[in-house]
Amino acid sequence: MKDLFNQYTSYVSNPHTKLQYTYSFRIFNDYLNLIDKDIETITTEDVLNFTQWLKSKFNPSTIKVRIGNIKTFFKWLEEFKGYKRVNWRLIPCHYKMQRRLTFLDHQELNSIRRCIKTNTFEGLRLRASFEFLLSTGCRLEEFISLRLSDINILNRTVCVKGKGGKYGTVYLNDKSITWLSKYLAQRTDDSDWLWVSQRQGVKQLNYKVFQSQLLKLKECSPVKKDWSAHTLRHSHATIMLKNGADIFTIKELLRHQNINTTQIYLHITNLDLAKKHRKYLKV
Repeated sequence: MKDLFNQYTSYVSNPHTKLQYTYSFRIFNDYLNLIDKDIETITTEDVLNFTQWLKSKFNPSTIKVRIGNIKTFFKWLEEFKGYKRVNWRLIPCHYKMQRRLTFLDHQELNSIRRCIKTNTFEGLRLRASFEFLLSTGCRLEEFISLRLSDINILNRTVCVKGKGGKYGTVYLNDKSITWLSKYLAQRTDDSDWLWVSQRQGVKQLNYKVFQSQLLKLKECSPVKKDWSAHTLRHSHATIMLKNGADIFTIKELLRHQNINTTQIYLHITNLDLAKKHRKYLKV
């Protein structure tokens, strides 16, 4: 089982995702030891019982992640190893909960911008990355892995490698181009990474270093919402939707495979409509 797991995770490039798989398989392996089973003797029923066993130990959101990881693993085993002892199609995706999205409005975005000091390279990079994430709606792992060759400022486009290794195009607005250009003008290195750190030599910006920088920005900003880099993706979609973009345009810009994933944003704009309905319908 361990060898198969290592083979599977070798295809996972994002360190956060790989860590989640590691946690899931550690828990799954504990369960297999508990029932005295291994990859050669486990059945679909055993895996279904595992999903029930999780309920007594974890909260719904954690359970959903663990089950999803295990289901994807068994799907990979069937497709690439011919393993058919467990029918992954019968493994349910429990706890399909209504997601609560956090997004930032114009006033909140401007409050955060005012907290970014751009008189240092790190501060300039932070402001450029803030505008970049808001303009493109990129996921954090996509953002970190970008290279200079992926950027076309003249056409205002960025080529990104998204989920499943699929390539897509995202777009730069005026503000993101302005700050990206200022950031690039401060670069004197020959690295092909778009986002770099200049401490202890020039290298690709580390995922955790950037997260830490965002956390410090959040702590010093007056915005009380619990926001993150992914919140900028939500804000990108929500602001565009409120300004008149249709849901199918948002789907393409966010590069969702399924329109149902995008429709979560309709709930936010529907709340807006409800407020306007109460305000303007005086009968």
